[in-house]
Amino acid sequence: KIPKLNQYSDLYPGVTCQLTEKGDHRGETGYVAVSYCWGSFPRPGSNVDRRSSPISPTVLVEQRGKPPRAPRCPAKVLLRAIAFAVSEGVSLIWIDQECVNQEDPIDLENHLQWNHMIFNQAKFKIGLLSFELSSSQVGNLISLELYHRTGGPELTDWRNRTLADYGLKSILRDIQRITRLLRSIGRDRWFTRTWTFQERISANVDMHLLLPLSTEALKKFND
Repeated sequence: KIPKLNQYSDLYPGVTCQLTEKGDHRGETGYVAVSYCWGSFPRPGSNVDRRSSPISPTVLVEQRGKPPRAPRCPAKVLLRAIAFAVSEGVSLIWIDQECVNQEDPIDLENHLQWNHMIFNQAKFKIGLLSFELSSSQVGNLISLELYHRTGGPELTDWRNRTLADYGLKSILRDIQRITRLLRSIGRDRWFTRTWTFQERISANVDMHLLLPLSTEALKKFND
């Protein structure tokens, strides 16, 4: 749980979340279920890995009656999940490495039996990809999104005029760039694992796929 949700419009310099107790939120569906490949992120135990920016926010987990600790899941996984949850105004997050006692065989078995329901009933489901977008690639995806958003019949004439002015060669070049980018994204390890496939199907394919931005792209957005 993210306490005092409103204070985290900006995660810097850090955020502390709480591990809720079993039964605290029985029947609750207003949470973010997080799907990711364990091997695609730095090992747990460190808030910042060697490739991270020196100004990366830290993240801690509080458990009732215990002092704050580093997360059991990779810090980047939890931070990306928190950033999404904050953007949607949701304070509860499900992450298996945190919410399931990995040292308790009974707890592991119980959650294996119910994992499909955890993703099926969640208000939001996110898949954390590790493919990093460059600044130019972000621009290509934004162009693709804008084109889809102007797909209504009331904008057909405007779209046709815009495409005509843009020129056929330029359109074909952009199609090739976007196709290459989508192929590269499709090779992300997340798409190759049986477990993440099951989570995606359980979510009725209603899943937000989150891609990290390169340092170069982040600078462009900050500017």
